[in-house]
Amino acid sequence: MSYEQIIREISQGQFRPIYFLDGDEPFYVDSVLKALEANVLQEHERDFNQSILYGKDSDVLSIISEAKRFPMMAERVLVLVKEAQYLRNIELFEGYVENPNPQTVLAIGYKGKKLDKRSKLAKLLAKNAVHLSSTALRDYEIPKWISSHSHTLGFRIDNLGVQLLADSLGSDLGRLDSEMKKLKMLLNEGEIATKDFIAKNVGIHKDYNLFELANALGKGDKLLLQRILNYSQANPKEIPYVVVIGNLYSFFEKLVLFHSSPSKDPSKMSALLKVNPYFVKDYQYAASRFDLRACVEAIHLIKEYDGKGKGLGSDTVPDFELLRELVWKLDFCAHSTLNK
Repeated sequence: MSYEQIIREISQGQFRPIYFLDGDEPFYVDSVLKALEANVLQEHERDFNQSILYGKDSDVLSIISEAKRFPMMAERVLVLVKEAQYLRNIELFEGYVENPNPQTVLAIGYKGKKLDKRSKLAKLLAKNAVHLSSTALRDYEIPKWISSHSHTLGFRIDNLGVQLLADSLGSDLGRLDSEMKKLKMLLNEGEIATKDFIAKNVGIHKDYNLFELANALGKGDKLLLQRILNYSQANPKEIPYVVVIGNLYSFFEKLVLFHSSPSKDPSKMSALLKVNPYFVKDYQYAASRFDLRACVEAIHLIKEYDGKGKGLGSDTVPDFELLRELVWKLDFCAHSTLNK
């Protein structure tokens, strides 16, 4: 069962006896636990029928004991186990999973780890429980997740808005979810969240951000590059150096893939680069400025400045100065190629 299906069931008042939530993406674990806490019991039922336990301070047998008790003046008991990855002897849940209390909803958050699928417990969970096992998304998967999650929340974001959120907020799904819920509240019925709307309400400058930095570099827009660099110096927390390095590396890595592909068909390039088809034209233009040799040279420069940012040979150079040097050297790669 997918995360979306689980949340939909819970919001509709359909509950399963056991939820086991593991994996290295904490957003899914936290979201399902919060959804259960908000929906399983009414507020006046929680004092006697809700238990929140923590793996560091509890043990499996005590949790099972809580799960086996019967509700008081309510239909069910809710037992939430947070940080269950710290529990010892997790296999002791096997007996309870085989025969759960139908009047209890037991939810176990097992962050940062995954059960061995070959274990008896994992097999029992697959048969008798909801077992959601999550994997942290890669950077290129974030735009698709934002688009999908906006539909789950009940609104739409346009392509530029999706990319702005992805480049500016990164892969922190919890923060993305929080900002997207805020956007939903601010939108009128049927209104689409545009790049400008997002920049205004999420606190991202619509013209000076990571997305526009790579875009300006690809287009050779020196005036915009200078403005972004000035803005970065004045607002270092909004365009952090380490995130810029990763973003630029990804940009030139995609340009290498573009040059290496025998087919330049936009639909095929979209799949190869793992970008929305809307942005393929930007990579086409950037590839006309940076040939394959220039892209490889650019990647070497980015790696060099990644090291400098970590203190290798440049302990006293501020990040904004390193970024300024790097950006103009990268821009020169294109010009040196075009002049040959």
